[in-house]
Amino acid sequence: MIGDLLAGQMQRTIRRNVGRARLTPATITKTLNAIKLCLLEADVNYEVVQKILTLVKTKATTELVVTELKPADMVVKLVHEAVLRVLGTTTTSLNLSLNPAVIMLVGLQGGGKTTTCAKLGHLIAKQNSKKPLLVAADPDRPGAIEQLQTLGTELGLTVFAEPKETNAIKIVEHALRFARTHHHNVMVVDTAGRSQIATNLMAELEVMRQKLSPSEILLVVDGMVGQDIIHQIRSFNDRLKLTGVIITKLDGDARGGAALSVRYLTKLPIKFIGTGEQTKHLQRFYPDRMANRIMGMGDLKTFFETANDQLDQRSLKATMQRIMRGQFDLQDMLNQMIQIKKMGSLKAIARMLPGANRVSDQQLANIETQLFEAKLLIQSMTNAERRQVRLLRHLSRKERIIRGSGRSEQEYHKMLNYYQKSKKKVDLIARQIRQGKIPSLDQLKPIGT
Repeated sequence: MIGDLLAGQMQRTIRRNVGRARLTPATITKTLNAIKLCLLEADVNYEVVQKILTLVKTKATTELVVTELKPADMVVKLVHEAVLRVLGTTTTSLNLSLNPAVIMLVGLQGGGKTTTCAKLGHLIAKQNSKKPLLVAADPDRPGAIEQLQTLGTELGLTVFAEPKETNAIKIVEHALRFARTHHHNVMVVDTAGRSQIATNLMAELEVMRQKLSPSEILLVVDGMVGQDIIHQIRSFNDRLKLTGVIITKLDGDARGGAALSVRYLTKLPIKFIGTGEQTKHLQRFYPDRMANRIMGMGDLKTFFETANDQLDQRSLKATMQRIMRGQFDLQDMLNQMIQIKKMGSLKAIARMLPGANRVSDQQLANIETQLFEAKLLIQSMTNAERRQVRLLRHLSRKERIIRGSGRSEQEYHKMLNYYQKSKKKVDLIARQIRQGKIPSLDQLKPIGT
């Protein structure tokens, strides 16, 4: 996810160059040069890099002498502040005041417009209690129409499509009438994309803007395209007067310099970011959260929001009650594995937590593999075996489970060892809760609530 934007390099770069050394002009220069390389490798625009370095250097030379922070911590703080200055400090919401509020999604082919259209409609319906209509306005690509219809069906959203109509302007005019007649108060329009910014595409979008009077024109851009993202935004903005940007594919190998460059160079707000293929992987853009993740400080606000949104609270409460009674068993462990998977990959979850940048991607991948193996083994057990671990002492049961799961004996024993360690930890937590040393889950609230 977003924590991978600079792959945790910022903090490591700073601590490697500063360490515990006293900050001198020479140390500051050396550290800033290292940060510069880190940012450029992440595809941050050179002008933006220079702005960040200037902000850091100005403050470093005037404020470090009076701080009580360790030198490395102070530099991390200053870089974090500079990154936040570049990203902006405010979150911009969608303008949904009109009825229907029309949102035009524009962009090049392959940027993820169609998927983003469905994701955005889903998010608006869920968070704003609206009744969105998805509009397939790309008649040249039958595949895009079918894709949007499939996604709409999966999400329970209405999709307006006229597969036989070849004129995109007529399609959106008909869609607008349909929205008013069927009481849809939001229209999300998936417009045609091209492999390059073509004059005829822009002309069609300009006419569409005149016909629809959209409250939002959002450019959907691929976060992996590097610094060309700025050229795309400026080209579309010159003709369409964009109201914001959605950056997709900020997971996987995306280096993320785009997010740092967009706001500063174009002055347009980043309204959403796409962090995966699933419909739930579209998030509102929060500059402070982005800055925290870039600096390896985690993102607990998004972590709590994701957990609250994706996890089965009743299941969690039932498991907690069993833990408090000292009854944590393999079924409970399996339930937790399933719950965790709902939040995404272990790598994605870990990057929301402070200090996770110290854990390598390989270590996280190894843990995820171990959890997958354990899950297969537990799923090959009977309900009685999951609830009564002592039954696993029988050799015949062990052999049946290994055979049924397709795993090895070594993996079987590793799974049991993992369970025993987990049980010791949760039993300790339960004891500390009963003694009042740590709060229970009921006493904990997400940050910001």
